[in-house]
Amino acid sequence: MRKIAAILTVIALISGCSTNQSEDVKSKEAIVEPVRADLIIHPSPVEVEQEVTIEAILTQFDEKVDDADKVVFEIMKTDENKSWVKEGNNEGEGIYSAKETFNEAGTYVVIAHVTARNMHVMPQREFEVVDLEAQKEEKAEEEHHHSSHLLIHFDVAEEVRVNEQTELKAHISYKNEALKNARVRFEVWKEGQEKHEFINSVETVNGEYTAQKAFPEKGIYNIKIHVNNDEGLHEHQVEMINVR
Repeated sequence: MRKIAAILTVIALISGCSTNQSEDVKSKEAIVEPVRADLIIHPSPVEVEQEVTIEAILTQFDEKVDDADKVVFEIMKTDENKSWVKEGNNEGEGIYSAKETFNEAGTYVVIAHVTARNMHVMPQREFEVVDLEAQKEEKAEEEHHHSSHLLIHFDVAEEVRVNEQTELKAHISYKNEALKNARVRFEVWKEGQEKHEFINSVETVNGEYTAQKAFPEKGIYNIKIHVNNDEGLHEHQVEMINVR
């Protein structure tokens, strides 16, 4: 009887361990981290008749997703009912991109249809397409400061690498003339983080303001350009860059 009782005890212990292990596996399988897709459009601002690159950067568990089944960019003008699509090319490091040229100024929306790892996500971003030549031909009829007269052109290297000194540059014009003697600061923060860094710029030539920044981590960063002057001008513009 003692032998039978011992055997039954061992069987019970093995069965219990097996059940616990099975429950642990199911618990881990239930934790599914969604695929994240960040949209970037560069260069900025987007100009009429100028080719731009639309990128979707895919990550999961803070790792790059290089095995997406399909990435398609749907593009539309907000005041029209029609849209068109561009296939996303796998560039590696979780980057899927497409080239596009816009023939008409206005407000547009791009939606990335991403199918990856049995998930489907659809991030979208609204952006402006501007006609700089047309803006140059317009005459400034209003004497007060208004944001429609201010144009900020953000310039940064196409490849921004982690821990390398990178030049942040803003070309700023007001009423079709270079804005001189302004106070320009770059507000920098990584997507998803609360810490913001403010960097003062230097006016290297009339209307051109630059600063240096080394990005400590890979990922998507927001760059908010603040513009102020003694005449009461106070405007800002937000850009995004991908640090690799």
